[in-house]
Amino acid sequence: SAAVSQDGIAYFAGRFMGMLGLCDGSILSAVPGQSQWNENLFLIAVDLNNGLFLWSRNLSLVHDQATSVASMAIDPQGRLWYGVSEWGVGKVVRLDDQGNDVETRIIDGVRVMGTIDFDPWGGLYVSGSADNSGFAFGGQAYQNYGTTGYSMFVLRYRPDGTAGFAQFADDITFQNPTVVAT
Repeated sequence: SAAVSQDGIAYFAGRFMGMLGLCDGSILSAVPGQSQWNENLFLIAVDLNNGLFLWSRNLSLVHDQATSVASMAIDPQGRLWYGVSEWGVGKVVRLDDQGNDVETRIIDGVRVMGTIDFDPWGGLYVSGSADNSGFAFGGQAYQNYGTTGYSMFVLRYRPDGTAGFAQFADDITFQNPTVVAT
């Protein structure tokens, strides 16, 4: 995943095994105690105006069950958010300028996170897949009445973090659909 802010800060996410050597000479290490073959998730910020690395993180230290950073997006205030799914739970996380997690929005019932995006008013849209069991986010529970056992979803958080809506569509496997807010 990648995202670029209006002021030229590029954010990159991916996976690595063992250690990740960065161009500035710094090294991002794996979770302590893991074998060198375990995959870890990274997030890096680079200032495109001067080419300098601003910060880097091993996201597996806080999201040990996540298999990827599904998506990243910049909100209307210029802040970076990233999305991860850990089987059964989706998390959309806002960062501060130093790369620290400062807000987490939880979505219960997510199997695979698709993408995240923002509308001009700060509404957060999330897509992904779920099964037909419980689904909840932003203080609201939803019933998924799919007929196949699996569904794709799109949801909207209001700017204050409360639930706006959730819509489901039948699917036959766990997909990671794309959402684009306009």
